Amino acid sequence: MQWQTLSWDAATGGSTNACVRTRTADLAEQLNTAIWSNCALSSGSAVMSAQRRWVQYQLELATSDPAVSPIFSEIRISYGLT
Repeated sequence: MQWQTLSWDAATGGSTNACVRTRTADLAEQLNTAIWSNCALSSGSAVMSAQRRWVQYQLELATSDPAVSPIFSEIRISYGLT
């Protein structure tokens, strides 16, 4: 299996943004010690973690205006069979 792209549906812009990071491991138990990838800032970005069996994602939502919040509704991680 090969992890390919991260896609998501979010309402961001102006003073808000979304960042998605991934990490991968050969065993599920190894995920908590795996290194997080760099931040993907746009939907459709390539998965930047090593090609391993298990994948985990971390979502960071940010705003510089406390009156406005980003809205995140869905994430998709595509893969291909090798």
